[in-house]
Amino acid sequence: FETLDADGDGAVTGRELAAFYCRAGLGQVTVGVGTPAGTDRLTDALLAALDADRDGRVTAAELGAAAEVL
Repeated sequence: FETLDADGDGAVTGRELAAFYCRAGLGQVTVGVGTPAGTDRLTDALLAALDADRDGRVTAAELGAAAEVL
């Protein structure tokens, strides 16, 4: 989680998630069936799925629940 939370505020934003893709060398990540989703759409989908309280950020607890949510 600390790797994703670049500013150390205890939550991961879409910008931090996208920056992680770049740091990890993933660039324009595509995942999907049929028409692949771009990085922005993937980031938005992950945040929507993981952000249980809908505050636009993913906390360590929300990330910890990812296996159940995803």
